[in-house]
Amino acid sequence: MSAPSRGLAALVSGILISAIALAAIFAPLAAYDPEKQELSASLAGPSAAHPLGRDRLGRDLATRLAYGGRSTLLSALLVVGISTAIGTALGLVAGYLGGWVDSLLSRAFDVLLAFPALLLALVVAAAFGRGIGNAIGALSVVYVPMITRLVRSACLVERKLPYVEAGRALGYSGARIMFRHILPNVLPLLLVQVAIDFGYSILDLAAMSFLGLGVQPPASDWGAMLADARDSLLVAPRLALAPGLAIMIVVVSFNLLGDSLKERLERRPREARQES
Repeated sequence: MSAPSRGLAALVSGILISAIALAAIFAPLAAYDPEKQELSASLAGPSAAHPLGRDRLGRDLATRLAYGGRSTLLSALLVVGISTAIGTALGLVAGYLGGWVDSLLSRAFDVLLAFPALLLALVVAAAFGRGIGNAIGALSVVYVPMITRLVRSACLVERKLPYVEAGRALGYSGARIMFRHILPNVLPLLLVQVAIDFGYSILDLAAMSFLGLGVQPPASDWGAMLADARDSLLVAPRLALAPGLAIMIVVVSFNLLGDSLKERLERRPREARQES
């Protein structure tokens, strides 16, 4: 994909993500209660009052989709935020200190990375019980090793550069060098991984809710909505298409944003060399 095409894709992705995020934020302004059942209108088709129709319990599908976006996006934000904070700190410590600290952390995370991420998250969530809180905690644990390895590898390069040696010569503490000097230089690379992880976390959270380990009824969530739609798939496929398309759009959009950020980072050194 050429640079203009990639830039356009990133722009469209940003617009789509913003639109879905705004719909989720302003979901409480919807005219309907997402949990109010009206069995007499079960599986009612789209209409002016209900653009996406109703589900098998007579609940407005558009309202539940917006509320499901709130749950899904907020949960993904918590997963990425927690895992990034912990993984970044551990990666900086491992990369800067090296030695036995680096070896111990690296071997521990190698063990975690030996298992499929979603399978490990399912095992952890099943051990602690159902619920979105446990699902968020389980996925956060699973995502930490990936962030840690990325930050560690970048820190190993940065710690050999002159500005780190200058900081040591000036008597700066290790914590100051790591978090005030190395971290800003690692941050652009970290942002790319965060954008990609956000998409993957939405997929994993949807899978866990689909299997009954995430959001519990009657709360709405895109994964839980897919699970509810299984029994009506042949009669009303729109019940599965709505949350499925929402997941696809958000995940693809975040992946395109990550690719765009990565290309910009790779282009900077080339442009710097050409100018020199």
